[in-house]
Amino acid sequence: MNKEKWGQGRQSAVRLLLVTFVVLYLQHYFVGMYFDDYGYASLSYGWIGNLNGMQYGISDILRFLYWQYHNWGGRVLYFFFEVMAFHLGGVRLLQVLQSFVIAGIIVLEGKIVSHNFKQKITGPMCGAFGLLLYGTITLTSARDGIYWYTASVLYVWPIFPFLLGVYLCEQKKSETLLSKIAIFFLFFLAAFSQEQVAVLVVVYCLFYIGVQALKRKEKAAIRGFALFGAMSGGAIEILAPGNFVRASDPMYAAFSEKNIIEKILQNLPQVIEINIGTYNTIFAFVLTIFLGMQAARAIKNKYLAKTWVFFVAYAGWLIVDLGVAVPEMVQVVQVLIRVLWILALTVVLTVYYYSEGKTVLLALYWAGLCSQGMLLVSPSISNRSHIIFELILHILLIDAFAALYLRKKCIEKRLGLIGICAVGIYAVFNYGYILRGYAMNNDVMMRNHYNMLEAANEYATTNETAPVILYTLPDDRFANSMPYQPGEEFIGTWMKIYYELPQETQLIWEDAKVS
Repeated sequence: MNKEKWGQGRQSAVRLLLVTFVVLYLQHYFVGMYFDDYGYASLSYGWIGNLNGMQYGISDILRFLYWQYHNWGGRVLYFFFEVMAFHLGGVRLLQVLQSFVIAGIIVLEGKIVSHNFKQKITGPMCGAFGLLLYGTITLTSARDGIYWYTASVLYVWPIFPFLLGVYLCEQKKSETLLSKIAIFFLFFLAAFSQEQVAVLVVVYCLFYIGVQALKRKEKAAIRGFALFGAMSGGAIEILAPGNFVRASDPMYAAFSEKNIIEKILQNLPQVIEINIGTYNTIFAFVLTIFLGMQAARAIKNKYLAKTWVFFVAYAGWLIVDLGVAVPEMVQVVQVLIRVLWILALTVVLTVYYYSEGKTVLLALYWAGLCSQGMLLVSPSISNRSHIIFELILHILLIDAFAALYLRKKCIEKRLGLIGICAVGIYAVFNYGYILRGYAMNNDVMMRNHYNMLEAANEYATTNETAPVILYTLPDDRFANSMPYQPGEEFIGTWMKIYYELPQETQLIWEDAKVS
């Protein structure tokens, strides 16, 4: 690629990054603070060392994270980023940073796929596919894994250094010492985040090195730096004393007493549900059509190639299954069918990516699969746990979209573009639906914010407390846990510390009057 084309490609990537940032910031502008965002912003989540609300310094932050590492878990690096952002610029700075991080992830998804196609399709075009796929993320996933900052900094932010490291490893100039140091640092930064991400990053390196060894290809030294960084960061996170303290909590005692088979059987339905459950049927349908049929079509083995019939049948069943309540006996059959689908898709994609030499995509798929597989023996499973794998699957879908876009047969290309446009239409409506919901709640969120600030100013002036009138949100679906919800009243404790109000301050929740 000559300098002129490289310059044009760079300008296109920058334009895509800026457009994506604007789209994402528009959404995040209406996303407020929820649940333990207040606890981490005020250094009050489980720790009693900070008694001054938001009046703290770097030494207080380090003491707080030291306590977290020894008493709660090893996720301290990204908590440091979150606390510093809240401390320096509040929720507005978090909105900007998160928008840039996710925009960077989308751009990197496109560049990784474009590189895989030997630049036959531009990175910005693939990145546009990535932005389209971001729009398909459901409200349930977005609310629990993205539009809740404390969750997002752990589950989403580490994907950026990971994908940047993946991309750098594939560059011709990655043999330089500076590149190797950068790759080590990026994989370390990604793995030193959260347990599932650590597994994702380490498995990716191991799987890639293993496949390259089978194919007798080079770049093992580069991957060695990546693996060393991943294992170092992952070890610091996973072996934190706080992880063992939390695992010994009495609330997990019943689960801990089960043997490994019992744990897997108990967790399997839930792990499947958070990934391809009824709430995520559209995404599972898109996966089935674009990944299943694309891979099955390209495989020369006649038995594997015929699996497209199974994928079509499964896609039809998904449509019927959407929103339909089924009896308990049928739910067992439902789980078995989904397990069969996962196994079939895994076999087909493994053969397809290996035979096509798409080692990066193969390693990404298996790494993402293992990030979910570890949940089978976890005492705690939440919906946000799947967002890691969904972002990885976006890369595989971008690859499938790009293959359809480059297809030479006219009818196949047209059908593929129609399918991509259909996904795009759904993405626009889904994005707009979520945007409208958060925007509708934002007026009340801001009213509550200013009421708390006014109460804090009055307390600072008079040293007297008065009840604070706050308002419930018009639609709780577009927010994480709120203090007025049953069982969530404890959030008010963190809110009072965040706004520097004494704990005896009474919070009175009233229904919002929305015009």
